[in-house]
Amino acid sequence: VMTSYVSSVKAFQAVSNYAMIHQQGRNAIDIFLRDMRSVYSITSYTNSGGLSVTIPTTFDSSGNVTATRTVTYTTSSGSWNRYDSTTGFTDQVATNVYQVILTLFDRVGNPPTVLATAKSAQVDLRLRKTVTNQTQSEDYISARTTMRNKP
Repeated sequence: VMTSYVSSVKAFQAVSNYAMIHQQGRNAIDIFLRDMRSVYSITSYTNSGGLSVTIPTTFDSSGNVTATRTVTYTTSSGSWNRYDSTTGFTDQVATNVYQVILTLFDRVGNPPTVLATAKSAQVDLRLRKTVTNQTQSEDYISARTTMRNKP
């Protein structure tokens, strides 16, 4: 009876952990996509989760950008972080991060030869929850979007 109880508790914990990391992953992807749809220019990029972009915040009556903010994504110690120059704060958008892969594409879907020609971005987010040094739950979420404000 005790063995059945312990097995049931472990299974419930695994499902609970999976639900937590899946929700966290979806939220992180939503935040990232919101930023990427607004991107005006890419400042720096590494495919392992590092990205710094310029996002317009104000336009004049002709549609020209008059003010911007910088948003930077980095990975560190199992977390994916977002820095916003407007607030000056760095927030964790996801924890239990096993891997982040960022991929940029040009207008026809090929990897760009220079950052200025990138028009869309894809993120592949792998999350993993471990308990007592054993992988208990894993999740993989991927999304791709077009940078609408990018000339």
